[in-house]
Amino acid sequence: MKRKTDLELVRTATREEFDNKKSYYVQQFFNYQKLESFIQKTNTSKSNKNEDELCKAQSNLEVKKLSSKNEKSDLLPFGIELFKGNRIPEELKKKLFNLTRNNMKTIYDSNAGGWNDTEKMNEMFDKDMRYIVLLSYNYIGPGSESPKGASNDKYNNCSVICFTSFMFTFEETNSDYEIPVLYCYELQVTGEFRGQGLGKSLIESLKAIGKMHKMKKLMLTTYKDNTNATLFYKKIGFSVDEISPSKYISSSENEEIGTEQEGSSTLSNGWESEEFEIGYDILSIDLSFGSNS
Repeated sequence: MKRKTDLELVRTATREEFDNKKSYYVQQFFNYQKLESFIQKTNTSKSNKNEDELCKAQSNLEVKKLSSKNEKSDLLPFGIELFKGNRIPEELKKKLFNLTRNNMKTIYDSNAGGWNDTEKMNEMFDKDMRYIVLLSYNYIGPGSESPKGASNDKYNNCSVICFTSFMFTFEETNSDYEIPVLYCYELQVTGEFRGQGLGKSLIESLKAIGKMHKMKKLMLTTYKDNTNATLFYKKIGFSVDEISPSKYISSSENEEIGTEQEGSSTLSNGWESEEFEIGYDILSIDLSFGSNS
């Protein structure tokens, strides 16, 4: 008898098998999907469009949905879906927001500005935001049953396993010009699925998308006191970007911190000393041609 591949095992898993080994199944399923192949590159001519127009045109994404080949399995399929921020179904939007809130509110509240539901909602579901979401369409928890007579809306009964949101945009540099970048705004994984390599898989997908669309960098912002996230990002290749506040601070460490001017302390670059305590870093990976990323 021919041995089943890992992907076949995932697609034919029973509910009991899935409950007993769900993290393994999710990881194997996710690893077999080539997310970059889900992206349909917009056919644009660089000679006819300036960089801003090209960046906007290339932010159009197309998704091919995944489905189980085993009709007898009581496990509905996983799926990787792509959305524009302002076109996410309401039920799914709530789940994405709640996962982000549960993961990040404490960290936000320990930093300047704190967490604000309205502001975060507006940021997350901006029309220019793009999402990659890994869903289990009926997995709720061990031993759970799909509700009888459930709504036809699959997003009522799905679970978000992980997602990332990103935007094609421009960022400044230390030179007097801006460059096109893919900016990652969120990378969220449901607690029980952490440590399975899903976050790394999403980042690899963002790198592939960024390179495909000729972005110069993949960038993100992380709070310094979110030490696990910072270590994770640096482990997979991110470094502190040239425009990160800590770059300015470190360059002044061995110099006089500031000069007193009218009762305030100012750094050599003009920053007020209280901003010396900036609690975040901007990290990046070089995506330009010839880089090792």
